[in-house]
Formats: sequence, structure tokens, C-alpha cells
Amino acid sequence: MAQSNDPERKKQYWLGLGLGFIPLIAFLIFYGLSLRSPSSLSSPFTTGVIITFILWVIELFVVIGFLASSGVRFVGYGLLTAFLATPIVTAVACNALPHIIHA
Repeated sequence: MAQSNDPERKKQYWLGLGLGFIPLIAFLIFYGLSLRSPSSLSSPFTTGVIITFILWVIELFVVIGFLASSGVRFVGYGLLTAFLATPIVTAVACNALPHIIHA
């Protein structure tokens, strides 16, 4: 059994965390751009927000796949951390971004 501070496991965790935050970063970019758009509902940025939500849901199935494989389980742990943190970060950002952009 490997030690808990195994460098390979740390790399896998950080890789999963970085990959898991891709939908969040894309969402924040599209959401910020949609706030600048004159017509909010028909904006292509709004479509981007919807697509990033779909990517976030797909991420759940990817997390399950990585957690099921023992060789890359720590990538799954990183993805799971990002998956669970995304709604919290999104809620805070959706409250803060309109005030920042329109300030």
C-alpha cells in the first residue's frame, strides 16, 4: 500500500481538480459575457451557459468512471471535489458578477 503523501497521487488529484474546474471556468466566462450582451435571452453567450451546465452534468459520469478504476482513482477524487465545489462557487459568482460588471 502506498503512502498517503505519494507524489503520483498528488499529481493525479491536482490533475482531476484542474480538469474538473473547466466547466466552471467556461460558465463564468459565458455568464460574464452574457451580462454585457444587450439581449440576454437570445445571446450566444446564454447558449454557452447552457452548454457548460450540460458539461457539468456529464462530468458526474466521468467522476464515477474514474472512481471505479483503482489506477486513476485520485483523478476521480479531484474531479469529485471540483464537481461538488462548482455549485457553491457558481452561486457566489452569480451574485457577485453583476455588481462587479455594472459597477
